[in-house]
Amino acid sequence: MLYSASLYVLTQIYRIAKLGTIIIFDEFPSLLHEFRALDDYCAAYMRNYGVLDSTQYDIQIAIQML
Repeated sequence: MLYSASLYVLTQIYRIAKLGTIIIFDEFPSLLHEFRALDDYCAAYMRNYGVLDSTQYDIQIAIQML
């Protein structure tokens, strides 16, 4: 998913993404798209996350909002 689309989705779920919410990314390794969107979202909304699991080469990743 592109950066702009990923960031849009993350900002739209801000109100419902409570402590413990699990989010799965399917194309995470690109530093310019999903990873960057998550990083920018967490910085803007002062959110933290922990990595629950990932596939080989971190292509798919599951995070939990802290």
